[in-house]
Amino acid sequence: MRISRWLVGFAVAVAACGSGSVASTTEPLLDIATTTTAVPAVGSTVTEGPDEDVLSPSQREAVDLVTNSYGAADAATIIGAWDIASDRRLLFAGGIEFDIAIGGRWFDSACGLSLSGDARCEMLYTNDLLEALGAPMQESVFRIGVRDDGAITSWFYETGNVSTVQALVEPFRDWITETHPELFDAMFNRGRFARVTPESREIWVEMIAEFAASLSG
Repeated sequence: MRISRWLVGFAVAVAACGSGSVASTTEPLLDIATTTTAVPAVGSTVTEGPDEDVLSPSQREAVDLVTNSYGAADAATIIGAWDIASDRRLLFAGGIEFDIAIGGRWFDSACGLSLSGDARCEMLYTNDLLEALGAPMQESVFRIGVRDDGAITSWFYETGNVSTVQALVEPFRDWITETHPELFDAMFNRGRFARVTPESREIWVEMIAEFAASLSG
């Protein structure tokens, strides 16, 4: 099982969601339907497919559920659609909840089929911390296996290159070390990636807001 470290909002030193089935994040789409979305306050709108959508009805329904729920900051609906082993479910849930909590947003979604036949969407990603840092949007991908009844049976979500994002968020880690050293271990694990527990998530949200305010003035 591969785990997206950046994601969970992003490589912010994030330990993130992962995959129910392993595949390269550079896997090309067999066919792709692209739409450009306006910049929403919370998340992206659903990708509109062409007249002859390459996704099956159940895949399209699942993709719409994920993108609509993510845009509405509704992690519970996404998690509720999963039929995934409990150990992985717990891991993935922590990641998507953390990601949404820190203001994760998707833009310019493009969805189609992966070579393995799963629904796969590519998009640009940002969140409140990346925005505060003035960082560019990061290329992101999610891939899901979907049953005929619409249940999501595998989940892979990754945002950005780990090394790149780690470098981008280093000023935030340094700021935490300098201004709130007592919080560092509660926010980061030994690999300097984000802890994604509910308790840590609350600290992250508060510290990102304080950090953004310090930059603005």
